[in-house]
Amino acid sequence: MTDERRTEKHDDLNDLGSPQVRTLYRMRAAAKLVGIGYPALMGAAKAGTLKTVRVGRDYRVTAQALNDFVQRLEEKKVRL
Repeated sequence: MTDERRTEKHDDLNDLGSPQVRTLYRMRAAAKLVGIGYPALMGAAKAGTLKTVRVGRDYRVTAQALNDFVQRLEEKKVRL
């Protein structure tokens, strides 16, 4: 493998660690992170108060969406 190819592979790995890569949490794990029950979090997702992503039949949620949701809970703009 030439030095150029090694550098390209190394650069690709650095891109994975960049802030643009977002983690998708499963809903049960997200409920534990936030400290509420799974049914309550799913209810919020289905009501549209929690932004989610569909992966097949499952829902996923980003850390940013969870933070936004918790902030709205704190501001009492959302009710569970």
